[in-house]
Amino acid sequence: MKLVRWNPMQDIVSSFHREFDPIFNDSFFSDRGFPLRRTFEQTWCPAVDLEERENEVILNAELPGMKKSDIELSVEGNLLTLRGEKKEERKEGDKESDLYRSERFYGKFERPFTLPTTVEADKARADFRDGVLTITLPKKEEAKSRKISIN
Repeated sequence: MKLVRWNPMQDIVSSFHREFDPIFNDSFFSDRGFPLRRTFEQTWCPAVDLEERENEVILNAELPGMKKSDIELSVEGNLLTLRGEKKEERKEGDKESDLYRSERFYGKFERPFTLPTTVEADKARADFRDGVLTITLPKKEEAKSRKISIN
């Protein structure tokens, strides 16, 4: 008989696997061992960077694989809304290949952003290049920083 050192963490981890593995294995995987095609709609939102500069506020949104026609921007009051739909390139019933793994997200999205009162939303510019949407919102003159001389 071999003497084995007792590890309490190993018992906890083993117990966790024993309890939860059947739940995930039975429900989410096919008989071939590969995940089933998504059966529920997954929501996604594009990643954004929002930065404030001296004369403007800039919002960059990552929208890979999308076209300008799939994106909609609107401003109402001080609310900027970015909407769109990322369409799946693969068609249902495509028999040329089997999809074994899909980690990309598809579907509609909507991201509202509250704008600071210091920007002029009516003078906003939007550029879409290489899958990145850049929205530039100039600041109002009175909101721009300025140096004050000391007497």
